[in-house]
Amino acid sequence: MSISKDHFELSSPPFDSVAQVRFSPMNLDQLLVSSWDTTVQFYDITANEQKTKFDHRAAVLACMFGHAYSGGLDMGVRELDLAKVTYLGQHENAVRRLCARTEPHLLITGSWNQSLQFWDPCAETVRVWSHTLPKCVYHMDVVNHMLVMAMASLLFHRCMQDE
Repeated sequence: MSISKDHFELSSPPFDSVAQVRFSPMNLDQLLVSSWDTTVQFYDITANEQKTKFDHRAAVLACMFGHAYSGGLDMGVRELDLAKVTYLGQHENAVRRLCARTEPHLLITGSWNQSLQFWDPCAETVRVWSHTLPKCVYHMDVVNHMLVMAMASLLFHRCMQDE
């Protein structure tokens, strides 16, 4: 990795445009990169080394740590551990954004098919809730019990209730 005051470059970046980058909340040397080249790449940026590469069938628009998760144009939602990929399920159109709620532990996915889905990777039935939205999801984030989504033409927020 070459570093200057203004930027650094990874030695093996994606071949196409980057869709999202996420630092690990537990180790700031670890970086996930999702790309239009159909991959999610896991880097150790201090060593400037690609540790793992996960291939998808289409562009990957979102990724995140918790465990590592990804979703994209192939409509699939995956849990990526450094040894294997677990397919959790899918939306009817591209998965645009992912976020996680810690208590209870849930993965939340928003799609271009105007749906919001909640996933519990440890449950027998992994998809625990699905909701149809008025517009497709472009961005979202969750803190405590509040989920905020930026959708086509409007900004929408929803309070989540504990179960």
